[in-house]
Amino acid sequence: MLFLFSTHIRKIIYIINVVESLNSQFRKFTENKLIFPTDESLLKMLYLSNERVNSK
Repeated sequence: MLFLFSTHIRKIIYIINVVESLNSQFRKFTENKLIFPTDESLLKMLYLSNERVNSK
């Protein structure tokens, strides 16, 4: 079904899937801790989760 779309649309769909996957991984890491004392602590947590996801 995906091949029924043009090449341009397929690229957009692939990008959206990757972004949604990354967002779901971020949610998994941040749902354990609901409050972050500073914005910097949240950024550090997201950075570390991104590193962990990229290593897989």
